[in-house]
Amino acid sequence: MIRLSTPNGHKELRIPAETYAPQGIDVGAENRHLLKYRLAAPNLDFVIAPFADDQCAINYEIPDPAEAVKISDVRVVSELIDFMNQTQQYRSADFEMTFRDLPLGSGKIHVNSSISNDLVEYATVVISAWKALRAFDISGDTLVKVGQLLRQRGSLQLVGFLL
Repeated sequence: MIRLSTPNGHKELRIPAETYAPQGIDVGAENRHLLKYRLAAPNLDFVIAPFADDQCAINYEIPDPAEAVKISDVRVVSELIDFMNQTQQYRSADFEMTFRDLPLGSGKIHVNSSISNDLVEYATVVISAWKALRAFDISGDTLVKVGQLLRQRGSLQLVGFLL
């Protein structure tokens, strides 16, 4: 589980993730700064080095808007983009990563203030479409083309706002 929150705790994002850790390797105390964990969600990877000042790297992929994708797969990365956009005023976000309620690491992520408007628009329309699908109990496995959703963004944002 990845939990991101603003420094004042007003906004929070929880991302369920698969955890990948080295097994059967004894790095020893002198090399434990080399130990890394990977937490993965669709189109999103967090890599943390808990014994190296809780260094965290975030890698994400935005599927091509013309490509048909499961909305549940693009929702997660869209929520991360939306969270980062909304937390730019704080310049950082707190993170905590756990595996089966055991802490893997925590720290601060510096929020880049240059998130493009196109990326924010992509995330917003996906989140609005997700809310509409969930309101009507439609499966998250539904295939969508984000490019088509972008052409209908006004209607989707209105529906998302009303829900």
